[in-house]
Parts: sequence; C-alpha cells; structure tokens
Amino acid sequence: MTSTIDRRRLLGTVLIATFIGQFDFFVVNVAAPGIQTSLGAGNTALELVVAGYAFMYAAGLVTGGRLGDLLGRRRVFIAGLTAFAVTSALCGPAPNAGVLIACRVMQGLSAAVMLPQALAFINTVVAPERRGWAMGWFGVASGVGSIAGQGLGGLPRAGEPLGPRVAARLPGERAHHADRHHRVPPLSAFCVVAG
Repeated sequence: MTSTIDRRRLLGTVLIATFIGQFDFFVVNVAAPGIQTSLGAGNTALELVVAGYAFMYAAGLVTGGRLGDLLGRRRVFIAGLTAFAVTSALCGPAPNAGVLIACRVMQGLSAAVMLPQALAFINTVVAPERRGWAMGWFGVASGVGSIAGQGLGGLPRAGEPLGPRVAARLPGERAHHADRHHRVPPLSAFCVVAG
C-alpha cells in the first residue's frame, strides 16, 4: 500500500514532469529568432526545431501510454524522464541546427513516453474522491508550464555563452496487468502517427 507521503511525493513528481514537458514544448517558440541567429539556421531548420518536438510528442503519446501498461508505469516514467533530461542537456550546447533538431525530436519522444504515465499515476494512485483535485493540479501544471515556456523563452540572449539554445536546457506504482505480455500493436502505432 502506498503511504500518504509517498502519494504526495509521486503527485509532486508527476506535476513537475508535466510542467517541464509543457515548458519545453513552448520555450523554443519565443527563443526561435535568437536560435536562428546563434546557429545560422534557415527558416526550414528553425521550423524543424519547433515542430520536431511537437510532432514526436503528439505521435508518441498513445504508444508511450501503452508502454506504461506493458512494462510498468514507474519504469517507463523513469526511462522517459531520464531520456528527457539527457536530451535537454544536449540541446543547449548543440553546435548546429541539425544536432539541435535531432535533440528536440528525441526530447519530444521522451516527453511522449514520460507524460502519459503522469495521468496514469493520478488515475491509479490517487484515491477516487481526490482524483478531481489531482487532475485540477495536473491542468494547472500543464497550463503554467505552457505560459512559463512562452514567457521565459526570450530571456536567454545571443550574447550569452550558450546563446538562446539554453532555452532548451535541463528543466532540473507499478501496475499489475494481465495483458503485459502483449506487445504494442505496430499497425495501431503507425495509424496514430500517419493519422
């Protein structure tokens, strides 16, 4: 049985992860002109820096959720969070637009693996009578992350050591299912992506 303190820590952790995922989704939008200047990137490359994260995030959400069902939410959440931290750390010092695009694509995929677990944790760990409250805080974390990303994305300046690429910086219960032995249906994952 998960104690109240453990549940609070878990909820705090998933809310922070939700904030970070949304923050990183939006932070590059405002920093885009500085990133373009700093890297000498063309308009197409700049669009890919922004859209690479968005596409992989959207395309991977369903599969990320299913991976949590199959492999255990805690394990998948930690893997997604770790990959997100690593790819975030690689975005800042990216030497060119190609590397930044690749890092942003992987960052979006990492968020797609991490964030569905947050909702699943709320649904499975939070008591039914507190679930609405927890979902409200999930919405707050998501909204504040989106606003903060837009608001703070322009703070890094081109004259700083890492330039505006710093905008993509590090943001600082296992379920038992009878169907864990099933694999993620490749056709379903393809249809979501191609959709």
